[in-house]
Amino acid sequence: MTVRCPVRAPVLVLLVPLLGAGLTGCGGDAEPTGSTSPSVTASPSDSPSGSPSGSPSGSPSEDPAVDGRLTGEGYALTLPEGWQDATDQFQEYSALIDVGAVNATQAGQAFSDNVNVLRNAEQPEVPVAQAERQFSEELATVASRVRVQPRVEVDGVESVHLTGRTRAGEVTALTDQYVAYADGAYVVITFSHGAGTPRAQREEEVSSMLASWTWG
Repeated sequence: MTVRCPVRAPVLVLLVPLLGAGLTGCGGDAEPTGSTSPSVTASPSDSPSGSPSGSPSGSPSEDPAVDGRLTGEGYALTLPEGWQDATDQFQEYSALIDVGAVNATQAGQAFSDNVNVLRNAEQPEVPVAQAERQFSEELATVASRVRVQPRVEVDGVESVHLTGRTRAGEVTALTDQYVAYADGAYVVITFSHGAGTPRAQREEEVSSMLASWTWG
């Protein structure tokens, strides 16, 4: 008999972009699709999650973003031009959120495209197929059109890939979520873009941030 361990992280992460007016926004009807394939994406695999190379770097510095490089606990990524650190704002919603950033060129709009990373060391690792099922079920409690996309590798670690669409009043967010188990913790990377952001721009930003991701 399989014992199912609930995976709560995605719900918490997805809600963050829609709770903060300073981080959120609205737009048209663009829809995330499986064709949003980052340059780091490998062919789909059925193998269990791998382990990151190297060791975690420990707690991030007081200013996580340095020269466009956003550093969290055990990982780092490069932000697109015009994006800036917004970790303090994200952490107002949950202490589980490790780092976050927004597209600062959209300041003053109802919605700012954003990324946030949640790290949960309390959730035990489960098989990848089970994680896909559980994470997608959790995401579906707050999002519509939830889809499990082909798994990808983020700096060598196999990751669950989910897409969905969330509305709060007139605010619409298109979400790409990547979930990896690395160094004893689930790391949930959530990209949220306003539906008015051109698809090509959304795909390029997601792709570039994932391609720049490093563990350790």
